[in-house]
Amino acid sequence: MKQVAGHFPAEVAWQLRELAVAERTTVQDLLGEALNDLFQKYGRPELLPRRR
Repeated sequence: MKQVAGHFPAEVAWQLRELAVAERTTVQDLLGEALNDLFQKYGRPELLPRRR
């Protein structure tokens, strides 16, 4: 495994945590879902398992 990171405003981190709690999942699972959506948008295969 490798870490993938970025710098975003604090509000992004808070909203992501709130969404994870509301959806009863983890921030990592939400980020994986978002990355799969991005890969799909650009015609690339999904690389991360969907856990929800």
